[in-house]
Amino acid sequence: MIISLKNIRTYFGGYITFANAFLNFLVMIAIFVLISQSIYYLLILVIDPEFGQAVTDVSIEKIIAMMEGFGAPEVEIEKALVGMEEEFENQATFLGVIMSMFKGIGFMAVIGLIVAAIIKKNPPVFENAETID
Repeated sequence: MIISLKNIRTYFGGYITFANAFLNFLVMIAIFVLISQSIYYLLILVIDPEFGQAVTDVSIEKIIAMMEGFGAPEVEIEKALVGMEEEFENQATFLGVIMSMFKGIGFMAVIGLIVAAIIKKNPPVFENAETID
């Protein structure tokens, strides 16, 4: 995304405002998230539903092993397990995918603010002004 924004800045003559950089970043992220979540939805619910369950099972096993490694009590692990199963079930619905898309765009928007602040380069106010000594 940073390279794309630099290319856009070059296309506009080496200058891009913060708002323009952020808007371009947000559009790129929205397209990326829309495509990736659509593919995920098709893969998990249409093409191979067993794959989604396998990913869920492996994720839960890894998290339980991590919690046991930290010495978490069995009661806390059970609470986390119930919460994770509910979360995975919610993500496998159409509404869950939509909510996941908005969360992804929201998270990336924060990163976009930082990137836009770094990439921005305002044109000079006075292009042909002589310097005053």
